[in-house]
Order: sequence, then C-alpha cells, then structure tokens
Amino acid sequence: MKFSGQFISVTAVSAALIIGAALAITTLPNSDAAVSAAAPGVQVLPHTKDGHKPRPSGTSSGISSTRKDTFLSNAQAETTQCLGPCLNAAKLLTHESPIDDDTYEKLTGLAEGLAAYLELNKSARMDMLDLVLTTEDSNKRALLMDAFALLPLDQREALGQGLALSENWKIRTDGINLSMTPQTMTTGKAETLFQHFTAEPHPHVKATVLSVLKNAESLKGDTATLENLSNIMRTETDAGLKSKALLTKLALQEDPLAAMPDALMALNSGEPEFQQSALIALNQLYEAERVTEGGLDRIDHRAIKRGIERFQNIRITPENKADVQRLLDEAERFYQRHD
Repeated sequence: MKFSGQFISVTAVSAALIIGAALAITTLPNSDAAVSAAAPGVQVLPHTKDGHKPRPSGTSSGISSTRKDTFLSNAQAETTQCLGPCLNAAKLLTHESPIDDDTYEKLTGLAEGLAAYLELNKSARMDMLDLVLTTEDSNKRALLMDAFALLPLDQREALGQGLALSENWKIRTDGINLSMTPQTMTTGKAETLFQHFTAEPHPHVKATVLSVLKNAESLKGDTATLENLSNIMRTETDAGLKSKALLTKLALQEDPLAAMPDALMALNSGEPEFQQSALIALNQLYEAERVTEGGLDRIDHRAIKRGIERFQNIRITPENKADVQRLLDEAERFYQRHD
C-alpha cells in the first residue's frame, strides 16, 4: 500500500498548529444489608446533579466503637485464628492514628494474615468493608484492599458490590477491580458491568469497566458484548471512552477485520481523539492481517486514505489543538509503518 503525497498534507496541517477528595465520606446504614441489597448484580444509588450519591442518614465518619470493640475482641480470641500478623493488622486498622507511608511499606505479610482471618469471619469482613467505605486514611484502605484481593471469589464479589455503593469514585473503581476480573468474566457479569457503565457518572470508573472487558478472553466473539460496545460508541459523549470502546471491541473480535467498519466510522468522526484511536486500531488490523493472512488484500486502503485526507479539513481551536497535534503525529507514524 502506498500513501505517497499524503504525508505532505499532514505536515501542512501540523504547521498550521504553530500559527493557539478530602475523600467524600459515606457509610452504609448496615454493611450486611448493603451487600445483600447489591446482590446479585451491582446496584448504583441515584446520583445528585454533582455526580455524588445521596448520603445515607444516621451514619458516622468511621468504624463504630461497637464494631471496633467487637472486631478487636474477636481478633484476640484464639478460636478466631486472628493472631500474629492478623492481630497486628487489626490494631493498625482500628487505631485512630493513620498509617503513614513508611509504616505501610513495612507491612509485609499483614494482608495475608488478615485475609486468612476474614475468610472465616463474615462479621469481621463487614466491619472491614465499613472501614473501607468510611476511612479517610488511604493507607488503611490500601491495606484492606490488599487483604480483600486474597479472599475467595464469592467473597470478593460480595465486597465489590458493597464498594460499588460508595459515593467516592476511587472506591467504586476498587470495587470493580476487586469483584470483576478478566479471568473470571462471564457473559452475565459482562452485562452487569455494562449496566454499571450506563449508571456511572465518573469517566475513570467507566474506563475501568472497559479495561476489565477488554482483557476477558472468555468474551471473544460474544454478540451481546460486541453490540453493547457498539452502543457505547454511538451514544457516549466522551471521546476518550468511545476510543476505549473501539479498542475493546477490536480486542474481542474473533476476526479482527470485523472491526474495520467501526475503525472507519471513528476515522471519519471529526473528533481528533476518536480519530487517533481509529489509526491505532487500523495499525493493529494491519499487523493482524499480516500474521493471519500473510498480506493486506482484505483491507480497503482507499477508504482509509480518504479518511486521513480529511484531516486537513479539521478546524483547529485552542480547545482541540493538543488533540489535533497528537492525531497528526499518529498519522505520521501510520504512514511510516504502512507506506
């Protein structure tokens, strides 16, 4: 394939550019009830206009003294098996003082000891879920997430559903990463994630959903998943998320060339970030075709050339200047690879 003369046009457009939480605190009225309410799928509380969920009434800003006393009492009882590293972790987590960064770096083995105890004690798991949802100490939350990640899948999923109720987007992201892993993905879980994507206001959480789906080998060729990704590209207003949906759909196609219509749609969208992702997708298609087919005969090179030629008609503004420059740089790399 030859794109002779096109790089000159791209360069001309490029030259034109030279001539423009404290964390939100929420608690659950009852941790056991919250996890039950979230099952069997992720449920998201309605969001207010500022993107936050309503704060439940009658809550505190940290783990209650009753729950703290109960947890420590259980942790100190020999029959609970919370000894050694587990007991040390319990004391750090329930102490009023925060865990500083230096201390956190030295907590080797505490997560494993705590996880072994939490696996056998549902009440303690609910106490620690409550603490994750309410603590302002990121290191305490990190230690708990380390322990949660070592629990059996069914327990991780239940905790992840509880974390999805948080009004803090970072905690909701933790919930997705904890409960929805590519290795354990099913079509049912994928549908739950798409529902979560639709209800979720924060782009980072939405991007996490797409990242989990993209790496799920079990979803390759799944019709419902591919159609949901197409729907995101049609309806989503965030160009970055549309780009992620395109690359996720490409990754989940059994035949990569099936993503060509989506790539051409993105290439002609007029949205520089989305167009850049189209070039990335097309480059992956070219490489895949060379590997599987030994050539590029199935690719519509003329349609791609026409799409790239339209870049010179992009109206450059102060708002899109950086995105346009990245697009032109990507186009230059594309020509260098495939001219």
